[in-house]
Amino acid sequence: MTKKGLAYKRVRTIILSIVFVMLAPPSYLRCEEGGSDVRAASEEVMKGDALYGQTRLRDSLAHYKRALIIKPSADVYFKIGMVYMNLSKPLLAEEFFLQAIGLNNEYAPAYKALGEIYVERSEAGQAREAFVKAQSLFSKAGDMSEAILCKRCEKAVDYIVTADKLQLETSEEKKELLKVSQADAYKRFIETLFQKSQDIGMEPQKILYYYELVAEQTYFKYPQALCKLGTALTECGRYEEAIKKFKAALSLRPEYRDARYFLALAYEKDGYYKKAEATLMEVVVTDPRWPYAYKEFARCYMSKGRFGTSAGENFYKAGLLFLEEKDLLSPVGKERSIEEATICLKEIGHLSQGKSSVLYKGLKRKIDQEKLCKIGS
Repeated sequence: MTKKGLAYKRVRTIILSIVFVMLAPPSYLRCEEGGSDVRAASEEVMKGDALYGQTRLRDSLAHYKRALIIKPSADVYFKIGMVYMNLSKPLLAEEFFLQAIGLNNEYAPAYKALGEIYVERSEAGQAREAFVKAQSLFSKAGDMSEAILCKRCEKAVDYIVTADKLQLETSEEKKELLKVSQADAYKRFIETLFQKSQDIGMEPQKILYYYELVAEQTYFKYPQALCKLGTALTECGRYEEAIKKFKAALSLRPEYRDARYFLALAYEKDGYYKKAEATLMEVVVTDPRWPYAYKEFARCYMSKGRFGTSAGENFYKAGLLFLEEKDLLSPVGKERSIEEATICLKEIGHLSQGKSSVLYKGLKRKIDQEKLCKIGS
């Protein structure tokens, strides 16, 4: 090839290289930067996982959100959803689970989690669909233990929804509820169950009967079912059994804030005040902004005859957090938050320094401000 030909080839190569660089997608041009993003996101996820493993949910959330900004993925969306679910924020949790499925429509854990959320909302049809989908995907992936659990959860949906509704309906409405069912098999089951439950007598015992069925149906591997069974046992005064159920729920899901909180209540009612305090401290680690934990802390102090600063400070802290917990996605609405804060205020008023204390005056001022804001809105 002549020198002229070589020169032409070099020029053409240079021109093509320039054109390629100009037309190449940004992701190709920044392959090293992209690799850096992946590493940065992975580091944030690892930090979040470490905190999540310590049940420090709110702390883990910050790292997961940073990872999501750097590099969105189904895994990160799911992890954030689980944090919100364990913080009892189902609407937010649902949104993140749906985002995970949007990125990967075969993400089985997200479907399973959605099933649990829909059960809590008494949306039986959607819950069954989610569990069936999760079962199919877990089976496809070869995870048969999860597939079987999802199948059992799907079968137990009607039981747990009925039990939940029983706690809300009047006696006559309960009878109507138990007579109505779309599936004949379920109708026969409910009618038989209703006859059996008549022999049990007390209303809490009836609800307990249903939750026991749910726990058995799911092989005692469904944390929410175990937690509900624990609360029903607590209502019946069977504290030792309740404690075992809450512990079982936590063994399956250590980050389950509400199960840990109800465990603390069971300890307190059974007279184990030190264990109750220690467990409440774990709840605060899990969610430092949950007002009910501080409210119960104060009551623990009062149960031990400590009516001074410790109880007052915790009622004050709870009251402030109730007033802050008023966003639309929160389980505590604005009106309810003021009511809860007012209860804390009254408790402070009953303590040693009473209405003359700095804590009482400070919380009352905050409540009055919120009431004025409510009137203004």
